[in-house]
Amino acid sequence: MSRHLATLAAMLFVLSAAGSARAVTAKWCFKWEGTYDDSSVDQDHLNAPAGSPNRSRATYTYVKIEKYMGYFIWSTLWQGYMTTNCSPLVEVLAGKTYRFTQRMTLQRTPVRQIEVHPDGEDWSGAIDQVVSTITMANSLFPKSSYDAPVPPDTTNSRLMPALTRMFEIADTLDIATTIDVDVSTDTALNCGSWCSSRGGGLYWVCIDDDWSQSKFNIAHELGHTVSKANDGPRWGDYWGSDGFYQATGVDNRCDCTLIDGYSHCPTSREFTGAGQKEGFSHFIAAASYNDRVDVDGEFVFYKDLMEWSSTHGGTLPAPSGVPFTEVPHPYAVDLSTADEVKWVQYECSPAAGFQPHMSNEWDWLAFFWNLWTDGGANKYSIDEINTVWHGIPTDQIAYDCCAATDTDPGAGEYWVASDCVHTTLSSCTSPGLYPVAFMIGKLWSADVARHGVTTGLTQRVEALYGVGTAKTNHFLNTGADAMVTYWSSPDFVDT
Repeated sequence: MSRHLATLAAMLFVLSAAGSARAVTAKWCFKWEGTYDDSSVDQDHLNAPAGSPNRSRATYTYVKIEKYMGYFIWSTLWQGYMTTNCSPLVEVLAGKTYRFTQRMTLQRTPVRQIEVHPDGEDWSGAIDQVVSTITMANSLFPKSSYDAPVPPDTTNSRLMPALTRMFEIADTLDIATTIDVDVSTDTALNCGSWCSSRGGGLYWVCIDDDWSQSKFNIAHELGHTVSKANDGPRWGDYWGSDGFYQATGVDNRCDCTLIDGYSHCPTSREFTGAGQKEGFSHFIAAASYNDRVDVDGEFVFYKDLMEWSSTHGGTLPAPSGVPFTEVPHPYAVDLSTADEVKWVQYECSPAAGFQPHMSNEWDWLAFFWNLWTDGGANKYSIDEINTVWHGIPTDQIAYDCCAATDTDPGAGEYWVASDCVHTTLSSCTSPGLYPVAFMIGKLWSADVARHGVTTGLTQRVEALYGVGTAKTNHFLNTGADAMVTYWSSPDFVDT
């Protein structure tokens, strides 16, 4: 036998021996799968086309790895939260059966945690999980890691890629370091989609099957925990397009009356605080799936919209011209300094009672996105955005009184009559009137005459960064460009 043939035979023997090795030390790696109706290749993350599965790393997931010992006995090899999507090294044997439990819970230090509860369980119930098994081949080729089976896409497991992505960039998104989010999909709760603060860093999120098909909606609801935990954009009631406050115009393009009766929607005009908090949560979702360096981002609305009456200066497609036309979701919109739709300016005529501090969540989404991505060295981090809002004390939150003259709405009822009388808070309890005080929110600028507010966002930014500085001007100019400042002055006259 020649020396070359002997060398080749030796190599084949080594490979054969390695391929038939019965035990190796390796990691097990895990993934989640989710199929969303709003995915797009125009986004940077979870960007499989709509209807196609997104597979993501199961980072921060709790897993349990077991080996079958025979006689219905399983031996636990490792369990715990992973810091990557792979477990520590464990022994892997050829021909053996392994069982994997992936719990739908995420934990990232210091104390960030999310738990997903199955249908039939509320927020105090069991954590949902998926169990899978795999039997290794009798001839085991050694590798540094092996892939566990990927769980099937269900209502709950679909949440995991979206939530994992957010936890991977938790610091960028300013997710609080002490937070416990319980997510339930229990149909008995009539979930829909909402987020509620329970105090002490605990939040309840409800998302049913219809809403979990939008990764932007999933991230939006977690976005509310960001603003609530950091006292960011979170203050404001939703009745800015109802009754006494309703915008004039035959098309009703500024309320949700024709769109399934939602309390707010992408095209409704709201008290400015409601526009802020919904626009901010939209922005957190956009920041989750688009990179900050890519100033041209994309957001996909998961609610229907009312069609616009014009192209808004070329930022929207030409409308059909048919009144009351509804634009179905999912509807993707571009985000950049060239894509500000200025919804309130173009579509919403003043209300009969004229409350000046009105805005819209689509406009605020544009504001927050451009504040975060544009401006070079003067761009704002999400932490800085929250700091601006947090620094305005709660006694500077504006309220408005709508006092009904004919019907008592009842104690604690938020009801806007069509014939209520606008009064100041001090006279909101006048005899013969049935008052409801609505929270307008933190104003763009001071309004002492109408609301007794001396510190708005303008004054807060100037106090933080100085009057006339580049950082301050970036904030103020971005607001003016997005027109979230619209009707910020009681003296404004619509033209």
